[in-house]
Parts: sequence; C-alpha cells; structure tokens
Amino acid sequence: MHTTKAKHCFIGHGRDMLYFQYDRREGDKQILAHASCSHPKCPLDPDITRSTMFETGFVIEPLSETGISSVVYIIKIEPGGTIPEALLRWFKRKQPKILFEN
Repeated sequence: MHTTKAKHCFIGHGRDMLYFQYDRREGDKQILAHASCSHPKCPLDPDITRSTMFETGFVIEPLSETGISSVVYIIKIEPGGTIPEALLRWFKRKQPKILFEN
C-alpha cells in the first residue's frame, strides 16, 4: 500500500491518494496494476481532497529478441474537486512521457 500527499500543488489545494500496487508475470508479459483503497491507518483528511485511482497500470511485453517491448499504459483517475479542462488535457498528453523520462 502506498500513499501520496501534496499539501500545495499546482491545482490550488492539497490532494492525496491511497492505493495498492500489484504485479505479476504471464510468460514474458509483465502486468503492473494500481487501484485506490482505504485503510484505517490513513483516514480521510477534511482539508485535503482524496483522488481515486481506477484500473491503472502497465502491460509490458517483449516484441522481439532485440530488446524492443510494447508498453501499454492504462489510466483512469478521478482527481476530485475542480480542475480546469485545459490542465486535464495537458496532463493526459504529458503524463505518460513524464513517467519514462524520470
């Protein structure tokens, strides 16, 4: 189980996210999955909006013996609160690229 919290973020007020991570192999294919959860040690904070993560993860599968792989990124997140549409469009375009650059 992982928790991420931002007191001051670019959308104006703090958000947090509580999620679990699961991974497994099916032959050469690797599946990494994440989803929101709840836990008594991480109660909701009334001053912070909790985001919800649904069906999120990666499916990584080699395409050849040369080291080239297919990476499918699946994301469905409800950030909670109000976020400007332009910011959401930017995030949808940039976020997968940011994951692989860092």
